[in-house]
Amino acid sequence: MGRWVSLWQEFEGAGEVAWEERRWASVGTQRIPVRVRLGDAESIARVAGRIGEWRLLVDRACDLAQLAAMGGGEPSPFSCEGPPLENLPAAARRLTPTMAAMSQDDWETALAVLRWLGSHRHLSCYIRELPIRGIDTKWIEGHRKLVVGLAKALYGLSELPFRKPPELIRVRALGKGILPEGFEDASLTASELSALRVRPVRAVVCENLISLLTMPAMEGTLALFGSGYGAGSRLAIPWLSEVELYYWGDLDTHGFRILDGFRKHHPHALSVLMDEQTLLAFQDLWVVEPEPFTGELARLTRAEAQVFDFLRQQAPPPRLEQERIPYDHVKAAFERIVSSSLRR
Repeated sequence: MGRWVSLWQEFEGAGEVAWEERRWASVGTQRIPVRVRLGDAESIARVAGRIGEWRLLVDRACDLAQLAAMGGGEPSPFSCEGPPLENLPAAARRLTPTMAAMSQDDWETALAVLRWLGSHRHLSCYIRELPIRGIDTKWIEGHRKLVVGLAKALYGLSELPFRKPPELIRVRALGKGILPEGFEDASLTASELSALRVRPVRAVVCENLISLLTMPAMEGTLALFGSGYGAGSRLAIPWLSEVELYYWGDLDTHGFRILDGFRKHHPHALSVLMDEQTLLAFQDLWVVEPEPFTGELARLTRAEAQVFDFLRQQAPPPRLEQERIPYDHVKAAFERIVSSSLRR
């Protein structure tokens, strides 16, 4: 103990050593060190061997205080001790590990992005258009957590005002005169599709791309790629409510779930090749559905609901994929649709 006490008596590091008397039966009363009082955070960081990281974070906290003082405009006379925005300290604390790990170049880029957002928070543009050297979409995605967290604290932005590439809808004209001359297969935005000059007689939404590309010719018909869940909202085309509308998906629980969601936006849609006769006619082509949907669906017809319930009750649950239905059966089904339309 004597050596230990002696070392503390010679201590010349940061802080003040507090001493108290303690009594032991074997050695009597001794005055020993019980704690070291450190007066500030920098002293704590120095003793912990983290002084470099601490000073880096202080500098970056001052950078954020300057952004807060700017208020989204040009820099104002700056003091690191000026009052930050109310939410900024909490955001900075949450993001401290990220801030500490960033290179100086990345930090300077982050500050430049935040300054730009402060002055252009209501302007929507592509990331490529930012007048910031070295910025690109990959950089923003790689540092999104930091930029979003600080932009929300500084400017109240709930999301970054950067445009995303428009979602394209794959379409295929199954008859002449629907798409501009010379085009059979195209990818259009929803607004472009909405502006088609020639309205088809019917539209068929297909969930399988190969099935879409191999659908038989049908005059007055436009086929659209559904692309899974959310097909109804993605295909928010006003004129779809004015034409015959069909949905063709896999004969499995998720196929009916997508159909149910599609009808939320397009309640008049009819299903095709999703019936009991088709399912049972090709039992030898069934595969197992790995993770069947077990919830309830409210927008199926009675016949569709019966097939959906049948699928849920089987063990293991079967799936009849669109591509596995014989092509002659597919052609016959769509021929019946066209014939039925002509008789109306």
